[in-house]
Order: sequence, then structure tokens, then C-alpha cells
Amino acid sequence: MDDKVLSSVIMKNQDILSDLNEGQKSACEVIEGPLLILAGAGSGKTRTITYRIAYLISKGVSPENILAVTFTNKAAEEMKERIFDMVGSNARRITMGTFHSICSRILRNHADLLGYTGNFVIYDEKDAVNAIKRITKNLDLPVETFPPKKIRRIISKYKREFVEPGMVSMNSHNPNNMKIALVYEKYVKFLLASNAMDFDDLIGNTVKLLKKYPEIKGYYNERFKYILVDEYQDTNKMQFELIKLLGEKYKNICVVGDDDQSIYSFRGAEIENILSFDRVFPGTKTIKLEKNYRSTKTILEAASNVIKNNIGRKGKSLYTDWKEGDKIEIIDGYSSMEEANFVMQRVKSLIEKGVKAGEIAILYRINALSRIFEVMAQKYQIPYVIVGGTRFFERAEVKDILAFLKILVNEKDNISLMRVINTPPRGIGKKSLELLEYESAVKGISLLECMSGLESLDLPSRAKEAFGKFYEMYNKIKKKSEGKGVKETIEIVLNETAYIDKMYNTTNPEDMSKIENIEELINSAEEFDSLTEEPTVEEYLNQISLFTDIDGWKEKNDRINMMTVHSAKGLEFDTVFIVGAVEGLFPHINSIDSETKIEEERRLFYVAMTRAKERLYISYSHTRDFRGTVAPSIISRFAGEIPSELLIEKKRIVRDTFKEINMENSGNKLAIHPVFGKIRILKTVGEGDEQRAYIALANGEKKWVLVKYAKFKYLEE
Repeated sequence: MDDKVLSSVIMKNQDILSDLNEGQKSACEVIEGPLLILAGAGSGKTRTITYRIAYLISKGVSPENILAVTFTNKAAEEMKERIFDMVGSNARRITMGTFHSICSRILRNHADLLGYTGNFVIYDEKDAVNAIKRITKNLDLPVETFPPKKIRRIISKYKREFVEPGMVSMNSHNPNNMKIALVYEKYVKFLLASNAMDFDDLIGNTVKLLKKYPEIKGYYNERFKYILVDEYQDTNKMQFELIKLLGEKYKNICVVGDDDQSIYSFRGAEIENILSFDRVFPGTKTIKLEKNYRSTKTILEAASNVIKNNIGRKGKSLYTDWKEGDKIEIIDGYSSMEEANFVMQRVKSLIEKGVKAGEIAILYRINALSRIFEVMAQKYQIPYVIVGGTRFFERAEVKDILAFLKILVNEKDNISLMRVINTPPRGIGKKSLELLEYESAVKGISLLECMSGLESLDLPSRAKEAFGKFYEMYNKIKKKSEGKGVKETIEIVLNETAYIDKMYNTTNPEDMSKIENIEELINSAEEFDSLTEEPTVEEYLNQISLFTDIDGWKEKNDRINMMTVHSAKGLEFDTVFIVGAVEGLFPHINSIDSETKIEEERRLFYVAMTRAKERLYISYSHTRDFRGTVAPSIISRFAGEIPSELLIEKKRIVRDTFKEINMENSGNKLAIHPVFGKIRILKTVGEGDEQRAYIALANGEKKWVLVKYAKFKYLEE
């Protein structure tokens, strides 16, 4: 950077820092040494990181010496754009991206040292599960005892904790665990033979590389003198180890996060990483960002009262200068259907009053809850979008085309080849394919390499002919696509394979939808070709393999958003509905017996609450359909932690069948309920299977339950 440009940047950044609050300004001005920024919800975390990077550059730090790690590609792109506005083209020289994308870049340059080549492919979860499925099948392991998805999760956990296959077998005397260790060993070998890595490998192999080759570690220590890590509370053991290795020499490691928003333990995230940061890195300076710029005082106070019940936290005192805001409304329905109905009535009313649909979010703990709210949205003709459903690049027809691109880049990728070798059907039977796989295993070569020498293989003539035609088609595509862009390569694949030809001749809505998705894939490739300096199929595959559902989410003003709370992390909306807020759903039933898990569930509820800017609704129902039966339910303990003065006082709207005039006095009997504990039965109505009781809980709450399922035990008074 020349002196004139540098001077301009310094002047500009001095003006910018004057606009920051004291906490944000302090976080920008600490340049040397480890720094922990505890950033409360809505406290301007992204803004602070952005200005800190610009400030570093203004102080003479070379952009090449800055590494910024984000948790989504979308966040990285947005941050880059902001920095570009502040420091100009220097922003392009910063290394910024997700853990996986940064590690992928490092490994492309050094993969040969680990036995791979630089054009390795990245297996997503489905690819990894398919590979494990083939291994368990070859080992004759029953799928009931060894389900591939479960084994994949176990192997992923081993990898995140740096447990090698041999270590598993050495420390286990359980026959089933020994077999899982064998699958793990064969899976590792399969990936290497296929020149493929899964998501865990991207980080794990980078750690191995840095530990095994001091000269490479030394290079990156000098390259990345200043490291910033966003969402640090969600890092796992591997990611922690990676950052520690990269920043070992200069220790200019700045981590930003919120211990109250650590919600990804199921992915291996360890909240201890942020809680113990100042102990692991002596001399750490801690700065708290406590001013909230997002939510009303009411929402912020409510959320703070919920999260303060957690013990495992650093503690912050969030405040805001914004308005008091509306009180929080609790919506309750007798059934889950009625709950969804009431929620959508509120949504429709808000939209009619001028609230943009795109500023409304329905948040649920589990994906299964989306169905009933979709039904009600359709009933009220409310347009909606599901965020985090089937990801675009995981749709079957899209994965088929991408699989063909993968084998063009990497001929050793047997999983991708198996996906497309008979798609669309080419007369290649299951038996023929098994014979080819056997020959491939015996000779220790890939399936494509086997097809290049068909005459020497012990295969039936019909099988040889079918494989020969596929191999001929593959070579034709490979030759035609040489030097072509990604869009043109996809079009060549579609033409030569006749993948969608038959779809055009039907009126099947599914086929039309598939065509639309493939056309969108072509649009994606065209966009990549136009925006990338040197577009290649290899780089395109590398980018989309690291694509997340949130990266593809684009806010639309004409549709409400439905998503899990996990998917909503990092987003914000004017109006938020937290639905299904009952014990067993939120907190989830799998967490109820563990205080540690309950604390994470509470953090998840806190994240949901703090997505709201102006209005917050919490809904639940008094009964739930559970495995074909209707069972009573109780409102989430987290909703009960909100002070009553922050809630709208209202009487539940009771349907005509439950009007007081139709009720009989039950004698005010005391009873024990299997879910609610000691209760008092105030009134009953109806008879037989339809009889319902109006009960009072120990905490004073009153609700209706269906007597058939309640299973009361009366007590003597």
C-alpha cells in the first residue's frame, strides 16, 4: 500500500472509529496479543470485526497477513464487501472464509504430502454415508445393527477428537465396536483411494499437515500474523487445534463470540473453547460488547431473564437505548392444529396491518413441526418459504449432474461414478456392477480405470458392451469439455447423457420441477463463470461443496420464513413466533435428564428470542399428537422464566363447546397427573372419550386436558 493510499485509509478509519461505541472501539484498537470479544446478541459483532480488520490495515498491517474465519460463506462475502467499501481493493488480499473453505485452499497446495492430489473431491454427508453403506455391505454387516448414518456420526466424532481407527480397536473389547473400527479403517482407505475427503478431513488433514511439516506450519505462521475467528463459541476440538497451530508464533488471535449462543454441541462444538480462552492464552484481554442494537427493551429483558438461569456462562449485562416495545404474547391452543391456526391468524393480521411478510419468522425446535404450520399458511393463503429444508445442491437431479462433473475432475471418485453409471438407465444391471467392483478391488484401481481395459476382465459380453458404451460416452464428454467453462460443460453432459430428454415429453409435475432445478444449476454455473477470474469445474465443485442452506437463503419481502432455531442463528426479523414451546419439544425430550443439555436448550431458546426486533410471540398447545396418540403437554420451562410483567395478560379464547354454561362442577378434586404432578380438577365437561377436564397446576396455571389420556389418580384430602 503506497503512502498516499495508506494516509487516506487512516483518515477514513479515524472517522469510522469515532462512530463506534466504547466497547466496539476498544475491540478495534487492541492490535497485539490474544483478544476475547464477548459479543452479546445484536451488539454489532459483524460491524466490530469489519472495522477491526480495516483498522489493522490502517495501522500498516498487510492484508496478506490477515486471516478471518467465519461460519458461513454468506457472512464472509458480506464482510468482504463492507471492508472493500472502507479500504478499497486491499480487501481482496485478505484471506477470509469458513474453516472448511480455508482448509480446502491450504490442502489444495499441499495434498500430495498426505497422499492425495490437489484435485481431490469433497464428499458431502450423503456421499460419505453411501461410501460407508458400500463398506458395511461388503463386510456383510446387518444394516439393522450397523446403520450407515449412525456409523457415519460415530466416525465423524472419532475424527473430530483425533481418534484413529487403530486407537478404537485397541481400546475396545466390544465386538460391535471392533466392527465399527474396521469400517472406519476401510472408510479412511476408501477416501484416500478415491482421492476424496469428507468435511471432517478438511480440518483434520490440515491439522495433520501443520503438525507433521514444521516448515509448512512456519510458512502459515508468518503468512497469518493476525487471526480473527467469528462465532468462536461454536468451534470444536479440531477447529480449536487449527487456530492454535496457525497463531502459535505471534499469538495475535482475536476470537469473537457469545457463550450464551453456543448451540451446536451435536456437531461437536465445545463451549469450553470460549469459556477457557483466557486460560489457554495467557495475557488475553477480554472486551464485552453489551449494547444491543436489535431488540426492544421488553424482548431484551425477557431474554436476559431466561439466560441468567444458566450456570456455565461468562455473564453479560445487555442494555439498549431503543423503545420499550410491545409486551410478549403467549399463544396457546388446545391442540397443535389449533395452536398453528391461532399463530397464522396473528400472522395474517400483522400482514394486513402493513408488516412485511419477509420480516416475519416462524421458528421451531425440530423440522417435523413445519408441516402443520405449512398447512395453516396454505389455509390462510400466506406465502411462505422453508429455510434449511432439502438444500438445492443436495436435490437428486442436481447431485446427478454434479457427480458427472466430479468424475471429469477426479477419475478415482467411485462413489460419484456409481451414482451416474446407470442414470439414466443404460442397461447396466446390479450383478454386472458388482462384478466390475470386484475386479476394481482385486486390481486396486478405480472403476473408470477398469473400464479402460474391459477385454482383460472376467465379465459377460453384455456387461462389457454396456460398460464400453458408458466409457466411450465419458471420454467424449471429457474431450468436448476441455477448456470450457462450467455452464458449457454442464450443457455438454446433459446433451451427451440425454439426462433430461425424456422429462420434456411428460406432464409429470415432478419432472417439470427437476428440469427447473437443472436450469437453476445452469444459472448458478453461468454466474460462477462470469464472476470468477479463471473459472474451472474443479473450483466450482470446491465452492458448492462448502455451500450451506443459509448461504443460499435470500430474504423475500412477500413470504414469511419458517425454519429451525439452529437455521435462524445470525438472522433477525421484526416479528418472531417461537412455536411448539412445550416440555419434550423445547427443551427436547433427549435433553431433559441432563443439566448440561438443558443449558444448551436454554441457549437455543435465548437465540430464538433474540432474533426478534419488535414483536415476539411464544406458542404452545395443551395436547400433542405423539406416535399416533394424543398426550397432554405443558408449556416450556423457558417461557415460564419470563417475568409476568413482560407478558400480555389475556384470557384464553374458549371455543363454544367449552363455554362455562355447559360445564359441570366436579367437586374440586385433588389429583396426581403423570406429566403435571399434583393438580386440582376444577370442572369437567362432556362424557366418554370426549370428556375434558379444566385443571389447575401447582404453579397456578389453568388448562384443559382430555380425560381419556390424562390418567388421573385421585388423592384423599
